[in-house]
Amino acid sequence: MTQLTSSSYEEALEQNEIRAITASRAKPVDRMETKIGQQQKEKATKGEIEYKGGRNIYADTVDFSGMRIALYFPDDRIKV
Repeated sequence: MTQLTSSSYEEALEQNEIRAITASRAKPVDRMETKIGQQQKEKATKGEIEYKGGRNIYADTVDFSGMRIALYFPDDRIKV
């Protein structure tokens, strides 16, 4: 998924003649498991309901993957 998204952004940048350097990453599965475990413990300490499925985890997790776009020209930021 990250590679597909990254390719889409790179293609759009190229089509719009915006010079940039891009980098992307997906969070490793073992790190996600650790993070979900930590979030679950925090919920338990607060007396909140435990995760029942993927939708709950998705709602609480903000960084499954990331992408950086470094522009050569600051004015291109508006175009991006």
